[in-house]
Amino acid sequence: MAGTVSLGELRQRYNAATRAFLVRDYTATASSLHDALARCPRLPPSAWFDELRDSGATLPVEEIRRRLEILQITFLATVRSSPVALSPAPNLTPLLDLPPAKLVHALWKNLLSTDRRAVPSVEAKDSEDDILPTPSAAYLHPSLAVSLALAALKLDESRLARAIAEAWFGSVSEDVERMVWETSGTVDWEGGEFSLDGVGGLGASSMLGAASKDKPDGRKQLVGAWLKLLDLLVLHVLPKLGEWEAAGDFVRLQGQENGGWVPDQRVEATLRRLSELQQEEVQLAAARVQRQKDLEMAKQKRASEARRSSDKGKARARDSSSPRDPPSSGSSGPSSPTKASKQPRSKSNSPRSGNSPKPSPPLPPPSSSSSAPSGFAGMRDSLSSYLSHPASSTAPSHPPQRSSPLSSFASYLRYHYATDPVRLLSIICFIFAFMTWARRRMALRRARGLGGLGVFDAMRLAAAKVGQTIGMATKITAL
Repeated sequence: MAGTVSLGELRQRYNAATRAFLVRDYTATASSLHDALARCPRLPPSAWFDELRDSGATLPVEEIRRRLEILQITFLATVRSSPVALSPAPNLTPLLDLPPAKLVHALWKNLLSTDRRAVPSVEAKDSEDDILPTPSAAYLHPSLAVSLALAALKLDESRLARAIAEAWFGSVSEDVERMVWETSGTVDWEGGEFSLDGVGGLGASSMLGAASKDKPDGRKQLVGAWLKLLDLLVLHVLPKLGEWEAAGDFVRLQGQENGGWVPDQRVEATLRRLSELQQEEVQLAAARVQRQKDLEMAKQKRASEARRSSDKGKARARDSSSPRDPPSSGSSGPSSPTKASKQPRSKSNSPRSGNSPKPSPPLPPPSSSSSAPSGFAGMRDSLSSYLSHPASSTAPSHPPQRSSPLSSFASYLRYHYATDPVRLLSIICFIFAFMTWARRRMALRRARGLGGLGVFDAMRLAAAKVGQTIGMATKITAL
């Protein structure tokens, strides 16, 4: 069937491309893919179905080509969605430079072409209306539609993913649907042979179609690919677009009650899963709204605190820059005389009668005690005013009579110092000075080994000095 092309060589190149893609060696991936797809023979679109219907198995060459095309779609979507990946090959640069929507259109057009190229053509329409049900997609394997829809999701083109899935379901041949219906009767639905939402991602294990050691059942592979496309549309694409009701209606249309082949238990399980996804989406939306409200409240709180602190700072700056007036009391201040002077004027304007009260006398002028200085200046002024006034009349005009020398001295001190604070302060200072001198004198004499204050020695020394002075004065007088 493959002519001069060796099937083992195609498998070898496919495995090399898969390994290079998994380790992100995109240059080697592009080279292996291009060589393998260029060597694949061109077969009619329905060749895989005819072989599956007649022998129950898929053509090996067609199986390898389909896996290569799935790997190519996955590879191009991965490189195009990466912000830092460069074009791995010059022949892929025009294709990777296209916008995501045009890239998806180019890949879809290449899948429907009877002459599939190793590198899809870059000619594609701008509108997405060209992805519609068409007879060209009647025998397109559903696994290719799954890979292209996943690529559209990876490129953030959810509407194109929906268009691809709906175009395939609207274009599938009745012969393919009849084969799937017949095969579904042999599937163990209770045992979970086909898991719900088994789409997976763009990984190699789910979409690259790695060959297994056991020969796979081609008919069950077709059923599994159909269910993958159904789950992808109902549980991923339509919910992402917010079309929850459309997703539920589409699942019900695939059920046996509405002429479809999907068993009722599978439909019910899909609807339950869809309801769970919708509830999760509602909770996530509520959490996002609550988080947004919390962020807004936190922002308003920070703004309010900043505004309050700014107002406090402005108030402190205003208080520090403006001069403060002295506190005024009820009996003093510039406003009191004005009010007192205005009060009689208001009384004079009113008509007088016998019962009218007399005008109140003007308030006395403010006392000077409120402005009296304090501290040492106040003490000085008090002493000066005390000394400037004459002695009280109660003080005796002459000292008392003397009875004894001690009492006379005490009376003298009481008479001269009790009535004069300056003299009293001077005598107190003299006493403290004498005590200090005596203490220092005693300490000095003790250090020299002497005792007492040495008063007699001082008197003798003073007498000697006085005698010397008198003698010198006598000599000078004699001259």
